[in-house]
Amino acid sequence: MNRIERDEDKITIDEPTGNKIIEKQHKKVLSFDQITGILNELYLFGKKEKVVKAMTNYENVVNPIPSKVIFGSDSQYNATVFKIPYAHAHTNLANKELEKLLDNSTEITEFKNNLRKNHNIKDEKLINKIVALLKNNSYEITYNLGYIATASQSATNYDGALNKFINSFLNTKKRTTSLNPLINDDYEFDLAFKMAIDNTKLGNYLSTINVPNNLLNPMILLSFPQIPLYYGLSPNPNEGNLAYIVKKMMDNLRFSNIEDIKKQIQALTHEFDSSIHFVESKNDSAVDLDISSFNHLFNNVLRNENGGELEIFGINITTSIKKALFKIVQPIQVSNLISYTDSGSYLAKVNYGYANKNGKEVYTGDISQYLNNPYGMQVFIASLDDKYKIKINTQEYLIIGIDSSTDYLYPVVNEENIQVDPSTQAIVYVNSKGFDRIFSAYPTFAIKEYALVKAPVDDKGKFIAGSSPEDLKKEFSEMMTNINPNSFNKVYLKDEMDSINPERKIRVVTIRSIINSIRNASIYLISILIILVAFIIYFIMKRYIEARNKVVGILRAQGYKTSKIALAFCAFGW
Repeated sequence: MNRIERDEDKITIDEPTGNKIIEKQHKKVLSFDQITGILNELYLFGKKEKVVKAMTNYENVVNPIPSKVIFGSDSQYNATVFKIPYAHAHTNLANKELEKLLDNSTEITEFKNNLRKNHNIKDEKLINKIVALLKNNSYEITYNLGYIATASQSATNYDGALNKFINSFLNTKKRTTSLNPLINDDYEFDLAFKMAIDNTKLGNYLSTINVPNNLLNPMILLSFPQIPLYYGLSPNPNEGNLAYIVKKMMDNLRFSNIEDIKKQIQALTHEFDSSIHFVESKNDSAVDLDISSFNHLFNNVLRNENGGELEIFGINITTSIKKALFKIVQPIQVSNLISYTDSGSYLAKVNYGYANKNGKEVYTGDISQYLNNPYGMQVFIASLDDKYKIKINTQEYLIIGIDSSTDYLYPVVNEENIQVDPSTQAIVYVNSKGFDRIFSAYPTFAIKEYALVKAPVDDKGKFIAGSSPEDLKKEFSEMMTNINPNSFNKVYLKDEMDSINPERKIRVVTIRSIINSIRNASIYLISILIILVAFIIYFIMKRYIEARNKVVGILRAQGYKTSKIALAFCAFGW
């Protein structure tokens, strides 16, 4: 909704490179207060009796969850506590009902009227765009309205949490909660949208074959356990196995046509569209060529058996190509080249990820004879197998060691470079002479210098007082301010948002968040299983004892103590 209306693109020229930059413009037609109001109206729309009935529609759910005791039961032995709604069991069919309500119903008319009256949205075209946006995302809205319609069965206060989130996550003027807003400006809105898309991508892809969305969300899984139970339980005999689960998942596709599937995929595969696009310039630019390669071609390759110039049918090929080349190429003599006389400039260490992905190995042979002969070292490296060397553009280095590198040391170029790709990205450790060698070969490359500081810890692994990461950051920031009071913040913690490269934080915290999510999900699932097993054992033991109450009475009459009788029944559990 924050980008609901496009404006004309803005085209500028990047002076250093000459490239065209296309910046997509969006009109800010909705304020954060209005967006919050629209979400509240959508929430109230989902609470309407007609909408709730269409989303739940328990009577038309095929093969509902069976139950006799634990989940309560009706006359048909179907669960009454954990009832699966129509929106979650047959999402595609429920979506068609929602589309009808969005097209023409008193509920959608009331929704539009509330936008005009309560939220100062008077433009009919804008209101139609909002409704069109809901229709384009109707499949996902259907699933979420199913949550709202059945939230009364949840013991996790899902409905209250959702309502509080809607009214607190945007920084609005009319605040109704003391919670700090999650989003304060358009930049944070775009960043949150991008992160939400990235984090829900797997679940959205799986939902196209009806895999429950809440499987990857521990909070929603605890709030609506009936959704996974619906796929594993069946009221019919000889069902409930793995084949039945797969068949039940495919039911969503069985009721869909091509247009339904197309709309579903388009709605669930959103991509973050960056507002900045670069267009390569069509202007002519100079290209650097190594003239020694052409000299090698003329002096060694284009020669006959006797070493003379190559001629074919009386045409001197060597001379003809040489003249043609120097008609279009202008040799330039550079007088400030650096001549290296140190073999150490050819040695390097690479990080483990790159070495593992590209089959690189450490060269363990003897290189002492080349340490005083730079040219010999260069020829020797050129003759080695590729697995013992790393080639950076045209410069080759001999691998003499493999080291490890943390992910946040890798440069973050853009949002497509958040995840490290060790097959194409590497951190290479060289000495000062090796760095001078690569820099002199490519003097126009930008050099960025960083200082990586580790906070000291004591014997117990705790940060030393006054030298914690926060204290060091404050100290370094003050130093930078004293040097240049007008400079931007240049000191960041490893997991702190960077205004220049915000993707760096995502790279650091994403894996940690995934691990925590998996750990929490495991704890919740194990806890649920323990509770279910405890219930089952309790009912089985109770029924077992009730069936043998006469035996217990006889044993008591014979003088056996209660503890001995209980100990005898414990053997049943084993």
